[in-house]
Amino acid sequence: MAIKEPRGDRIFGAVVFVIVTLLMLIVLYPLVYVLSCSVSSPTAVGAGEVVLLPKGFTLMGYKRVFQEPDILLGYKNTLFYTIIGTAINLFVTVPAGYMLSKKEVPGRNLFRRHDPELPAGQEPASLRHPRCAGDPGRVQHL
Repeated sequence: MAIKEPRGDRIFGAVVFVIVTLLMLIVLYPLVYVLSCSVSSPTAVGAGEVVLLPKGFTLMGYKRVFQEPDILLGYKNTLFYTIIGTAINLFVTVPAGYMLSKKEVPGRNLFRRHDPELPAGQEPASLRHPRCAGDPGRVQHL
């Protein structure tokens, strides 16, 4: 048997649903409009006939954009920086994370987080291990 939600929770859920739906429509409409304009005939767009759905479907705009060499160069650069940047990031951070996870690595404490608001050497509560929650002297280090 399912537990019945209190009336206040149902009202709250309905209000949240309405607000989120309205926000989604506010964000989604311009995206759909731009996409519709991009595949509609230029005369229909210029005349203001495109409101939500495309009128006079054509891919002429896309054909013209991709004929520009600068656009293709931009896509090439984007792919290059994304692939190479991700590879370099993984090449550096994975070994560093592995090494910092080992307690016996000298100098690993140089990378501990410190909050200037705390007394020297004391770590924020968010870094304390749950087992040590009752004893503020015992702190689980990264």
